[in-house]
Amino acid sequence: MFHIGGVSIAPLLRRWENCDHACATVQFVDATYWHFWSEERYVNAFANDRSEFLRQVRDWLLDPACRARFAQRLTDADFLAMAEGVRDKGCMPFSLVTEAVFDHLTR
Repeated sequence: MFHIGGVSIAPLLRRWENCDHACATVQFVDATYWHFWSEERYVNAFANDRSEFLRQVRDWLLDPACRARFAQRLTDADFLAMAEGVRDKGCMPFSLVTEAVFDHLTR
């Protein structure tokens, strides 16, 4: 929770967006599926009273360029190969989580 310590998250979000490693994409799918897309706002007990942080994350995730970049990465061969080995959380297979995130990114 860098924002609580006063660290700007904008450079961190840009670094995440620009990171081509499949692990970054796996983390993006997991984090956004469980903490953003259901309400199109970041949901986390440590962030609920941090309006500027919530705005920055929402703006970044809804930015068309960011959405296009991650949507493309969800079809990348390296990501698809890595995704096959990702353990499911609860009753939701990672493949379905990925499909749902792709749907959100491309609508």
